[in-house]
Amino acid sequence: MSSRCFDMRREPFEAVRLWLEAFCAELKMSEQHVWQLQLVLEEFFVNSLTHGYPETKDAPGQWPAWITLTHDSAGVHITYEDAAVAFNPFADIARPDYSGPVEDWRVGGLGLPMVEAMGRDLAYARVDGRNRLTLTLPADDA
Repeated sequence: MSSRCFDMRREPFEAVRLWLEAFCAELKMSEQHVWQLQLVLEEFFVNSLTHGYPETKDAPGQWPAWITLTHDSAGVHITYEDAAVAFNPFADIARPDYSGPVEDWRVGGLGLPMVEAMGRDLAYARVDGRNRLTLTLPADDA
């Protein structure tokens, strides 16, 4: 198990990526698995920054994100928490519609459908003033 709190105001996603790569290297995970984990965590991290925390100059304190990774035969279990406003990103994941002309395609909104397609057991809870997202990324051989 590996767990860490990141301050999104002071640490770019690069810090999360380096921590994740160290976790994956210790477990000798495939490049594909590392890439998938990075995509999931980056989606959560960017969504917290973009939608969860206010962009005000006088916002006090930190913008924390707590991440815990555990590994077993089923895969990697991710727990991601932030102290942002309550929001369940899994409640209504909108699938992109590419049936019409390219000019009508919606920009953005692809991350959560990708996360949903890659992960299992996606769940949201509001616990002790935090948004808690959990999911399992299946093992390479699952």
